Amino acid sequence: AKALAERGAERFRAGFPGWKVRAEASYGSPAWELVFKADKWKPDLVVVGSHGRSALGRFILGSVSQRVLTETRCSVRVARGRVEEPGTPVRLLIGIDGSKVAEAALREVARRRWPAHSEARVVIVDDPLESTVVGGFMPSLAESIAASNRSDRLKLEKIAEVGAKVVRSRNLKASASVEEGDPKRELPAIAERWGANCIFVGATGSSNRLERFLLGSVSTAVAARSHC
Repeated sequence: AKALAERGAERFRAGFPGWKVRAEASYGSPAWELVFKADKWKPDLVVVGSHGRSALGRFILGSVSQRVLTETRCSVRVARGRVEEPGTPVRLLIGIDGSKVAEAALREVARRRWPAHSEARVVIVDDPLESTVVGGFMPSLAESIAASNRSDRLKLEKIAEVGAKVVRSRNLKASASVEEGDPKRELPAIAERWGANCIFVGATGSSNRLERFLLGSVSTAVAARSHC
């Protein structure tokens, strides 16, 4: 384990010669050892790989990357998918909802340097209200719901466009769109259709680990279902 860690450190030193890089080995549950280390060291980012199992397989067998993503209090990158040559243009999907954590994801994309001709797509996935059976007997109620959905849609389109403007820098082209559905399913589906290399999303920011586990999380679901 120590030799493997040192090989990884050597690769890192070669790519970042100005960085201080330290290799360590430990024993125990890989996921919890990483979580405890993050709690102690308080990093800005944790990077982990994924075994690439299906979403169902990861749920049944457990996943180090999913556990680290759920339990750590900092940003996490789950590396998955094809290996790109340095300098190759990338496609970045950014899922936002107008919250502060979504703004943090946008800022993270905007402050990095990306290869020339890379592009970003800022997406809001909206789950609009639907009229129930009662609405069929009360046209005014159905129209009120429809009007509310139209108003919300306009607001979300403005938020998405503002988000796209934030990342229209660093050689990035950016587009904005509002889609309908469950973001936990739609974001991975959009990424798959578009051929995204990476998905950026904000986390709910709850400091209670049990609460995040019980309530679920868009970020956790996207990491479980996505192929990039």
